[in-house]
Amino acid sequence: MAKSRGTDFKICMPEHELSIRRSRSVNTGKGEVNTSVVVDITERSSSRGNAVHKMSVKESAPPHLLMQNVRDIRKRLMETEKTLNKISKAEAKVDNDDIDDLLSLTSLDSRRHTGLAGDFHHRDGAHVIEEDRESVRSELATLPDSSYAGFERVVPPSSTPNRPQLKSRLTGLLEMMETREDHEVPTERHRPPSVSSVPDEERSDGRAKVRFLKEANKKVLIQNQKLMNEVEKTSYDLQAARAKVRELSYELDEFRQTVPDLEDKILGLQAETDSQEKALREAEERFETCQREVLSTDRKLKQAQSDLEEVRTELYEERKLRRSLETQRDEAMQNFLEAQDTLGEYQRKTKDKLKKYEGTEDDLRDSLTHANREREELLDRVQYYQSKVKSQQEEIRQLQSEQEVDEDNKTSIEQQNNELRAQISKLSNKITRLEADSQLLESLQFENRQLRSENDLQQQQLGQCQQEIEESRTMLTQLEQLAQQVQHSFNSRPTSRNNSFSGNDSGNFSLRNPSDMTQSSLQKSAANGTESSTASAKNILSDLRLKLAMKDAEIEKLKAGNQERQVQEQAGVIENLRTDLSNMIEKNQRSAEQAQELDSMVTRLGQEKDRLLAQVKELRKELSDRDSENSSFEIRITQRNSQLIELQEQLNEKSVELTKLENKVREKTRQVSSLEEQLEEKTSQSTHQTARIKQLEAEITAREEEAQALHRELRDKQGGADVQREERERVQKIHQEQCKDYQKQIDILQERVENKSSQALEWEKQTDILRREISDKSHRLHDTEQALARAEKDLEDKKEQTREMLRQLESQARDGTNQIRQLETALNLCKDEIKTYIGALEENKDQYDKEVRHRDEKIKYLTRQNKVLGHQLEVKGQECEHLEKAETESQAMIEQSTARIHDLEEMQAKLQKQISSLERELLNGNAQWMSDQQSKDVQLKNACEDLERKTIQLRELSSKLKSVEEERNRLSSEVDLLDAQLHDEQDEHDSKSDRIAKLERDLRDMRVQLEHKIELVTDFEEQLTQKNGDMEQQLQLVGDLDHEIKRFQDLHEGNCERIADLEKQLDKAGYEAKARDEMIDDLKDSLRSIQEELSSSKSETVSLKALLEERQLQLEERVALVGHLESTLSKEHEEMERRIQKLDQNVQKHEVEVQERTKQIADLDDKLQQTQSQLREVTLQHQQGTQLCNKQQMELQSKTAKLQELET
Repeated sequence: MAKSRGTDFKICMPEHELSIRRSRSVNTGKGEVNTSVVVDITERSSSRGNAVHKMSVKESAPPHLLMQNVRDIRKRLMETEKTLNKISKAEAKVDNDDIDDLLSLTSLDSRRHTGLAGDFHHRDGAHVIEEDRESVRSELATLPDSSYAGFERVVPPSSTPNRPQLKSRLTGLLEMMETREDHEVPTERHRPPSVSSVPDEERSDGRAKVRFLKEANKKVLIQNQKLMNEVEKTSYDLQAARAKVRELSYELDEFRQTVPDLEDKILGLQAETDSQEKALREAEERFETCQREVLSTDRKLKQAQSDLEEVRTELYEERKLRRSLETQRDEAMQNFLEAQDTLGEYQRKTKDKLKKYEGTEDDLRDSLTHANREREELLDRVQYYQSKVKSQQEEIRQLQSEQEVDEDNKTSIEQQNNELRAQISKLSNKITRLEADSQLLESLQFENRQLRSENDLQQQQLGQCQQEIEESRTMLTQLEQLAQQVQHSFNSRPTSRNNSFSGNDSGNFSLRNPSDMTQSSLQKSAANGTESSTASAKNILSDLRLKLAMKDAEIEKLKAGNQERQVQEQAGVIENLRTDLSNMIEKNQRSAEQAQELDSMVTRLGQEKDRLLAQVKELRKELSDRDSENSSFEIRITQRNSQLIELQEQLNEKSVELTKLENKVREKTRQVSSLEEQLEEKTSQSTHQTARIKQLEAEITAREEEAQALHRELRDKQGGADVQREERERVQKIHQEQCKDYQKQIDILQERVENKSSQALEWEKQTDILRREISDKSHRLHDTEQALARAEKDLEDKKEQTREMLRQLESQARDGTNQIRQLETALNLCKDEIKTYIGALEENKDQYDKEVRHRDEKIKYLTRQNKVLGHQLEVKGQECEHLEKAETESQAMIEQSTARIHDLEEMQAKLQKQISSLERELLNGNAQWMSDQQSKDVQLKNACEDLERKTIQLRELSSKLKSVEEERNRLSSEVDLLDAQLHDEQDEHDSKSDRIAKLERDLRDMRVQLEHKIELVTDFEEQLTQKNGDMEQQLQLVGDLDHEIKRFQDLHEGNCERIADLEKQLDKAGYEAKARDEMIDDLKDSLRSIQEELSSSKSETVSLKALLEERQLQLEERVALVGHLESTLSKEHEEMERRIQKLDQNVQKHEVEVQERTKQIADLDDKLQQTQSQLREVTLQHQQGTQLCNKQQMELQSKTAKLQELET
């Protein structure tokens, strides 16, 4: 009965799976134990089905876990090596037993004893082998099942994909041992143990094992060489991929550097919008403050109305008081005669005052005429300044047109710069293509070197095969000697061993090599030697020689076929090389054509350069005419030109290598991008300054609106003053009519007095009669005199009050004249300031228009730059796509190379199988190959010379590129000059902003002054109201005096009647009449003085009304200016809102573009991550390949050591 057990072990690695299968069969009948260990290395299925192995390691795995896994694998491999060493020791013991059996064939007498000893020794050896196998089995069983968990299965790639995989050395040995035991079991059953059959079988088995091991070792060496070649190719591909990834990362870094610039632009626009929002908020706050001020003014007006009502009530009360005073005056008119002296003095004083007022009127008239003259002069100056402003505007327009021409030239120069950049990028692409071609040549040279190394290795292998063939020939000679000895022995013992060798015919063996056939034939001859003689041995030898001749013929045929195949392969390789050389020649021709095109482009650029130089010279002449500072700029230009010449010399010295040129070009592109960023920053600053100017203009318009409002208020007040003036004129007319009536009444009274004087002369005679009655009435007069004294005291008190009132009026008039003069001076100052302000506003408007045009041009330039950047981004995206295509092509090339490697491996396997029979033909083929290689070397030298010529051409092109770069540097110097001019313009802009700030301060001061003047006007109006009230009081006094005169007239009539009744008292009455006449004259004089005072007051009121009208007109003008400023402010506010909307739209567009570019960046990042993951996978594959190579080297070392032990 036979029992079998089996255990399986699997080692999983990232790409291969190593499975160890151990089977044990026990034959219960004889107590035999057979063990077999099978090691299978299977390859895992790849994701793409190609020979290129991908890593299944996750990208998220950290490096320290990978190192731990590697350490665990190494430990486990050491354990497996220990087990393999034990197995090799057991095999060595078996080989030693076989060698001892071979040595036991030397003598027949010792063969029996050694046969028996060999049997015992064989049994002991088998026992030891079983013990070793059991120890290996126990050690394999002690390995944990989870020790290889987590690793994928590893299978080395087979050299032939359609052919089943070769078994390992260990599996071959174990299977040979099992087959030997299987063959030994039936033979031991059917035949008795013999002495001669066992060692022959063991010899044949041992030699078959040795040859099998040699073939396995050769195959392993071939596989190792293939793996080394694959590892070298993958390392080269890895280096190329890393270089590409670096370039991609560099371009991505540059692109990421441009992204923050766009973000900065967005932030700048956001800041501008924020500033504009702040300005709008400030304007709204100012509008709210204006509304509050309007409300406060309304409240003040209401308070003034309430004050007016209170003043009216006070006037009503004063009228009541005047009525009471009139009653008192009626009582005091009785004593009016005594008050004539005082009235005369009063009249004299009033006359003096009237003279003074007339002098002041003349002065005021002179001042008015002088003011009118100054006004005319100012108007002439305004016209002169307006003409100057118009001429300046025309000059500014001319300068603007010249600036537009300069900017057009700048744009043309920038376009030319962009074209030069595009040409430089094309040249760099061509240089990269040439570099790729040079790399392909280098790869071909590298492949040639590899082929040479492979040829050297094949020669070494041929030498080893020759040595093995010589060893096999020596073995054949030894076997022939043994056969001769056997023949001699059979001749000595012809019939004794016939029966002993007859039972050996039942053994059937399958032999693979001619040596095995010879051994089997020798065994058969030894078995049948009892019946045949020496003739049979000769026949056997002749058969063996015929077979050897047949084998030699077959070997020669195989050599011929191998030579034909090698010739075909070499012809194919030569054709490939010829095609490559033809492609290289075509590429060289294309590069020459491209060089010619570049030469033509350089000539065109030279012509354009000359044209640009002529334009630059013209511009320099114009700039020299305009500015005196060009001398300093020219000195700087010369300095920079000298610096540029030095830099060119340095670049000519350093322009040997193309890589340095590319780096410098990249650095210069970065500098250009930095300059563009600076320009963008300057544009952002200019936009910020424009926003600030707009804010200032908005504030100016608001202030102008306030000024217009003040002008309107002044106009309203002037209208009120006109109304008051008209009322005063009406009152004056009424007073004049009253005065005329009084004069008429006085004339009538004078006529009456003359009549009465005549009557008095008549009545003098009657006075004597009436004296007595007068003496009687003198007492009564005394009483009346006392009453008059009292009335005089009251009158004196009233006179003092009137004098004080007149003094107050005089002081108020003086203050009013001073205030009027101050107001006139202030109005003149305001006019001058307003004129200067209007001129400054016009200048600011012109400058603002210029700046708006300049900014519009800048915006257009920025839009063009954005378009250029978008185009550059598209170009970069296309380059990324080209790179991706190149990656796919490189992957396809790698796949093709792997397929080619597999084909080559198959061919090499076929060649290695036929190496033993193709030594001479290989030598001839090597000689032919060497000659072909020499011819190829000559072709390669020619190709190298062509490459050197191309490098010379490239150097010339690089020199031309340097000249182009020099021109570019020169243009950059001109750009720097333009930047300096921009800086100067910005300085002028800053100075203008300072002027605007000063104007704002002056406006604030003007506001304060206007408010102060408005307060003064209000005070003056109050004083005018007070004067009007005083005039009304005076008019009331005049009316009172009229009433008193009427009363006196009544009294006079009564006295006349009394005189008629009292004729006796005419004398006294005459005296009294004379006194009364004098009093009447005094009253006339007083009335005349009062009339003159009224006329002077009327003239003063007229002059004041004229001044008020002028001020009202000025206020109306200011109000009109304020209205105009309000309208301009509203228009500018609408324009600002429109611009804000446009800016919002532009910001939204930029945001959309930024989002799209961020998406593109994210896609590029994803692609980068994918490439990085692929690189990681390739690096891990490389590491695994190196690990496998190390393992295989270790295995080879161990196998070579075992082979050495077996050979020893």
